[in-house]
Amino acid sequence: MPVIAKDIANGLNYLHHKGIVHRDIKTASVLVSNQHYNAIEDKDKLFIEFNKKPITCKLSDFGESRSCEVQTRTLVCTKTANVDRGTPAYMAPETILSSDVNMEAGIEDLKKIDVWAYGMVLFKICNPHIRYPYYLDVKNSKDNLKAMRTFIKEGRRPTSDSKYECLHSKEWKLLLELYNTCTTFKAIERPSIQEIRK
Repeated sequence: MPVIAKDIANGLNYLHHKGIVHRDIKTASVLVSNQHYNAIEDKDKLFIEFNKKPITCKLSDFGESRSCEVQTRTLVCTKTANVDRGTPAYMAPETILSSDVNMEAGIEDLKKIDVWAYGMVLFKICNPHIRYPYYLDVKNSKDNLKAMRTFIKEGRRPTSDSKYECLHSKEWKLLLELYNTCTTFKAIERPSIQEIRK
């Protein structure tokens, strides 16, 4: 679990450092591979590499990305009024509620939105049998997005799966603490991805 969280944070840090925001971080945007050690023929070296890092994760799906780099500045704007991009269950409060407030977001605002989504990925990692964040809260609703907006307006985070309580209090405790830090409802209080990596 920590390997997955670390690899995603490293990928997001790379993008943010380059002035690029992903805008659709979710579990489906994370590719998992073991190809980094598959070509090793020596069994001892293979064993060492597998134990060091059994999998590696990389970000994908850059269809909603934005950049402030000179090369792409003319292709995509550095400010966007369309903050409501991405997958609803992973979207930050300011994006879910963007129809309530006409929000124009710059790169730094969008980085905070990526951090929220990263937090929701951590939630999903720590609740592997839940289909998506807020699933337990909205699964009986006729309009999932409307129900999710209500929970977010109330400042409620998604309900965790009770079957993982033991892991949540022990092995996954640090991941859940990081999740809580990333999913602060006030965007300005969310850490940067560089702070998250530390």
